[in-house]
Amino acid sequence: MKVNTTKIFNGLSCVSCQFRCELLPFPSLRTINCIKEQFCVWPESNYYLSIGLVDVVANSKYNYMGGGFVFVDFSLANIKIFTNARWLDYLTRSGLRLILVSDKLMEPLAAYWKQRDDRVFSVLYTSDGYENILKSIDKIYLRKMNTMRVRGRMTEKEVSVLFLVLDGCSLKEIAGELQIGSKRLYNIKYAIEKNWVLSCFMFFNFKI
Repeated sequence: MKVNTTKIFNGLSCVSCQFRCELLPFPSLRTINCIKEQFCVWPESNYYLSIGLVDVVANSKYNYMGGGFVFVDFSLANIKIFTNARWLDYLTRSGLRLILVSDKLMEPLAAYWKQRDDRVFSVLYTSDGYENILKSIDKIYLRKMNTMRVRGRMTEKEVSVLFLVLDGCSLKEIAGELQIGSKRLYNIKYAIEKNWVLSCFMFFNFKI
């Protein structure tokens, strides 16, 4: 799975108005002096997510509260980005709260990061439906973290294995890196597939 991380980690822009001011890597002067509620969508490649959030959030009654949010496109297409903490370190530099917008298949990984790292303010689940998402956004903009039910949360070891698999490592390399045996490694693979119901997850194959 090819992900152009250089491009992804090379910019973050506010989409709350027509100016689309840059926040990262360097905030523009207009951004620094802005009094509006700033919010961003990251990575910025999901046009439909951006349009939907602009429609729901930019015109909301909570648009002048100070601070702001980064809505993270936590979808399967971006999975390789989210198997280590680099994305968290990068987005935290914006000074905005981080909201994960998770699709169905990514819920276990979203739950992992939400429980593991308090830099994740909240999680929106696309499987909850439009009305429930709106209610969750209302709570978010009132600075209330949503009470998240556990949805097959991944373990740290599973995330480590997934990261190495997606990085192209062989079975022998993963076993050596994590200091675990082949049998344990296959058990972890099975647990991930069972947790995610990923029978179609074709790229999850060990190299010998």
